[in-house]
Amino acid sequence: MLVNDLLSTGEIADLLPDDDVENCINGVRNEVKGQGIEDTRENCWKFFINRVRQMLKVVLCFSPVGSTLRVRGRKFPGVVNCTCIDWFHEWPEEALISVSRRFISDSEYLPEELKDSVSQFMAFVHTSVNEASIMYLQNEKRYNYTTPKSFLEQIALYLNTLAAKNQELQGKMQRLENGLEKLRSTG
Repeated sequence: MLVNDLLSTGEIADLLPDDDVENCINGVRNEVKGQGIEDTRENCWKFFINRVRQMLKVVLCFSPVGSTLRVRGRKFPGVVNCTCIDWFHEWPEEALISVSRRFISDSEYLPEELKDSVSQFMAFVHTSVNEASIMYLQNEKRYNYTTPKSFLEQIALYLNTLAAKNQELQGKMQRLENGLEKLRSTG
């Protein structure tokens, strides 16, 4: 709602408390006089808001996956009517490898010699899903979107699974060592 108001009117009502509004008005009073505009509270506030509109850049990122973007577009018409929509192209394979390598490099559970091949495989999986999505569109006339967020979620899922399996294996190794120790002490 606030973002829609900001996009539609350029101002969010009651965003600042009264003392902050007064500070803003007093801060631009000399510039308003310098512009030859009458020094009233309303003119100073309009000058301040126009200055903010000129300087402020808002970047909104929405995923086309699911119905969320469509629902938000209907609920908040400023998102559609008062913005410039840029559709980003899919990432090249080199970028996918670089991003996955960056996130995988922090993993302590994966040996160094496997990190490059895992990064390349993740990029391969993402690009193959993109190719399958094109075929799906041609055959079923339905879209399947893959986004950078879905790629990052794939990496996070892999790292979480790797950590969970490592913890599970460590627990089993500990149980085995404890069992062997009991057998030795019993023997």
